[in-house]
Amino acid sequence: GSDWRETLARCLAELPEGGGETLGFVYVGDAFAGDLAAIAETLREETGVPDWLGTVGLGICATGQEYFDAPAIAVMLCDLPSGSYRIVETGETPGRALDDAATAWSETKRPPFGVVHVDPRNPQAAELVDDLSAASGAFLVGGLASSRAGHPQIAGRMTEGAVSGVLFSDQVAVATGLSQGCAPIGDYHEITASERNVNESLDGRPALEVFMEDIGDLLSRDLARAAGYIHAALPTAGSDTGDYTVRNLVGIDRA
Repeated sequence: GSDWRETLARCLAELPEGGGETLGFVYVGDAFAGDLAAIAETLREETGVPDWLGTVGLGICATGQEYFDAPAIAVMLCDLPSGSYRIVETGETPGRALDDAATAWSETKRPPFGVVHVDPRNPQAAELVDDLSAASGAFLVGGLASSRAGHPQIAGRMTEGAVSGVLFSDQVAVATGLSQGCAPIGDYHEITASERNVNESLDGRPALEVFMEDIGDLLSRDLARAAGYIHAALPTAGSDTGDYTVRNLVGIDRA
């Protein structure tokens, strides 16, 4: 919807009745970036849920629906045991990822998992995520805020410029998935000789030779580095949009 109040009212109307939820997630399209503080406050008042997390994106997802470059709001409520999560926020420079209270909670709960949001404008963002992972011991998932306007985050309160999110204790069961952004390089190739998962030739030529031509001279000189950048793309049969499934390279045998 074009108006955040109307859009949020539609979100609230779809939430299940019952109450008792303790934690909420909210994501907004960047058309509503400047309204995120008001949206979060309205959600607290209308739902009674005290703790909220979220940020802004050029595209956001709701149940079975993607909204890209459109004014939209997605909301999720969680009913979690008391003391099973901790909202965290780092400073804008590496060094100390957790304050005293969060450190004490992490030492007691030893959280295995966390969800974080990162400000992409911070040149030390990767170090901040590493700091938080090391300080908490948690496996972190999440993503970058993306916006043509501001990059606000919610971590109990409004913030930006660093990393914020939530850590979960082992009382909270989670399942994770991986979404990768990849672009195809080179041409399509036919596997013309293989043994189990080892491709020996592509288009009737040695597979490694074809691979190195596609990835270019720079990466060809350091194939170990290429493993982090290059993946195998398997075309989806019957797709009319050129879809493909991405798989990691397990290894390279020069012989």
